Amino acid sequence: MFNSYAPEVPPDNKRRKKTSPSLSGLSLLPDEIALICLARVSRFDHAALSLVSKSHRSLVASPELFYLRRKMGCTNASLYVCMCVLPDPAPRWFILTPNRWLNPIPSNPYQAPGSSCFVAVDGGIYVIGGLIDDGIPTSDVSFLDCYSHTCMAPCHIHEYTSSFRIGKLIRRDYIRVWRVQAVRYMGRESLDLWSAEISLERRVGGEIWGKIEWSNVVFKVDPFLHSSHSVKVLYAASVYV
Repeated sequence: MFNSYAPEVPPDNKRRKKTSPSLSGLSLLPDEIALICLARVSRFDHAALSLVSKSHRSLVASPELFYLRRKMGCTNASLYVCMCVLPDPAPRWFILTPNRWLNPIPSNPYQAPGSSCFVAVDGGIYVIGGLIDDGIPTSDVSFLDCYSHTCMAPCHIHEYTSSFRIGKLIRRDYIRVWRVQAVRYMGRESLDLWSAEISLERRVGGEIWGKIEWSNVVFKVDPFLHSSHSVKVLYAASVYV
């Protein structure tokens, strides 16, 4: 018996065909044009872009992108902080994110435990000398690449220094202040690291006035992870990358 309610089977040429995903966005552009587009994007968004596809990840990791950003004047100042979070005496590196929180980055495995000198340049930070085991001075110089967050193996210099720091203002009219504050949390003591940016103004008569632009907790030591702890900021500088 004929069933008038039977579903009609479409002919083969009318059936829905499976289509492969098409390329879109940066994948359709030549690499030279795609790099120009990426150069205008904040580097804090590069990590998310690298997850889109293999081609995006390859472009983000390309050394040409860093040099193109410098050439186009699209670099951004990022604050890098070197500090010790005791009881671990090894220096650790952090970057201040746009939401003003210190996130750890791979630390410099070649850095001396203490008394190193630092020089910030475009793209990275030189770590010079320092004291190693038993207070022995070293003349090693290593380089922290602030774009790729990798460290170059140290080289030696003829004259070493281990007794001074090289520091600078954020800008000519700005200064940064650090403060460690102990707080109580569920009956245990925790440490909060505060940072503040203060703009400076020289007024008539030579007086220098300061205005706090922002101040906030940028790092917290978990009291449940460290029973004996303290925080010591060794160095901080803004690097254009």
